[in-house]
Amino acid sequence: MLEFDKKDLKFIGPCPVCKSVFASANIKALKSRGATLLLHVDCSECESSLLVTLIKSNAGVITNVGVLTDLNKDDFSRFRDMPVITINDVLYFDSSSDKNDNFRIKK
Repeated sequence: MLEFDKKDLKFIGPCPVCKSVFASANIKALKSRGATLLLHVDCSECESSLLVTLIKSNAGVITNVGVLTDLNKDDFSRFRDMPVITINDVLYFDSSSDKNDNFRIKK
């Protein structure tokens, strides 16, 4: 099993919104499984947030994938143990949309 350490965090790169360097204090590891690490990163300059996945190969090469998000660090803990949303859930939600207040109509 490959382990990550602090020096691996340099592969996160700058904020995609404002190009500022992320402070290590604003990087939180959310989940680690084998050679994959999921991080939540906050930019102290523009206040944007990212979910970043670091993947380390057997040769030590690190690949990262980042996605802008509106989730905060605590949201991940709250949502991770919830059941997966199925296609049936989506279809039910869509079919009942005229009966609930989940959709707002612009006036």
